[in-house]
Amino acid sequence: MYLFAVFALFCPLAAALGSVLFFKNSPWLYRLNVAAAVFSLSAVGWLWLQGPLPLSWHDLLYVDALSLIFSLLVASLGLSALIVSGPYLAAEIEGGHLQPRRLGQYYALLQLFIFTMQSALFLENLGFVWIAIEATTLASTLLVAFQSNRSSLEAAWKYVLLCTVGISLAMLGAILLYQAQATAGIALERPLSLVALSQPGVFLDAPLSRLAFAFLLIGYATKAGLAPMHTWLPDAHSQAPAPVSGLLSGALLSCAFYVLLRHIAILRPSLPPGLPETALLALGLLSLSVAVPFLLLQHDLKRLLAYSSVEHMGILAIGAGVGTPAALFACLLHVLTHGFT
Repeated sequence: MYLFAVFALFCPLAAALGSVLFFKNSPWLYRLNVAAAVFSLSAVGWLWLQGPLPLSWHDLLYVDALSLIFSLLVASLGLSALIVSGPYLAAEIEGGHLQPRRLGQYYALLQLFIFTMQSALFLENLGFVWIAIEATTLASTLLVAFQSNRSSLEAAWKYVLLCTVGISLAMLGAILLYQAQATAGIALERPLSLVALSQPGVFLDAPLSRLAFAFLLIGYATKAGLAPMHTWLPDAHSQAPAPVSGLLSGALLSCAFYVLLRHIAILRPSLPPGLPETALLALGLLSLSVAVPFLLLQHDLKRLLAYSSVEHMGILAIGAGVGTPAALFACLLHVLTHGFT
């Protein structure tokens, strides 16, 4: 069954390579990318229908129900973004805003963006997950700057600067998490293993866990667009091509939130009672209070959707902060409804 997870990752990667190496000037370029997205979504859907979960492969890939929910969202939105990209890019070319020779570059970057998000959901090692989240920044930055005008380049610079600072803090948190694992003497032959650290009864070094939690929370909350680390969102959304804006809002923010949830679940037994829940509730309420006034005053539709995403991520943080089974169910349901909307 793990071959379907490999196939879901292989399809966007193969389409990205094909878009720049073999099909960049071909009329089949659009069909190739849509077909790859259909195959990738089919593989994820087959995993969902067949089970059983979780699946693990050589300590490299790990798929359970939580990662599959987010993967289904990414694959679905990736397909919808690629379908919409055809007429969208045709209109851009007709209006003189895009050169036809850049179509291969656009599709390759979009497929790489999808591949990096799926990798963050399927990789078993938390160090590799960090690399995948950083790779989403690199791929999407070039898409934000795709129009190559002053506004898009400024938005891309702001996006890469803020997200790189955030992800650098997350890297420091990952280092501290490894040190907490090493100090506790837990599965040292499998450093930063999601499976090993998620076992019942695993307690990490408490002081190091608190430090790791602080850096991981700030780092991945920046990528998830939670206030006050959300300031890259409005500019990036407003300047990116419309299909990319949809992926940034519906898929990328959710992937970062997924990674944050994974780390909190690992660290919770080693943290003071109520600390992660209180932190999530505080960030969620702050995101709501920051986003709503801008929603009421905003007239640019893409910036309005960006602030709406900040609000929705705040709602997710509140649901995860409440932490009851009903709240977590509502949180995951909201991930899907926000993404598909």
